[in-house]
Amino acid sequence: MRATRYDDKPLWNVQQVAAYLNISKRWVYRDGRSYGLPIFMIGRQLRARPADVRAWVEQQRQYGP
Repeated sequence: MRATRYDDKPLWNVQQVAAYLNISKRWVYRDGRSYGLPIFMIGRQLRARPADVRAWVEQQRQYGP
């Protein structure tokens, strides 16, 4: 059986996520998960798949206020 690959691109760190979203790193750390931002821990570091963050942004545009 072949493993499913999500994305061959490198994972984003908090700084890259914040820059893409044009928000503060503090928001990513403090509030990101409560808003459903698709971030996860690897050791003590938060990381995100670029494609997941982009999809989350599109979802916010469709279902946001």
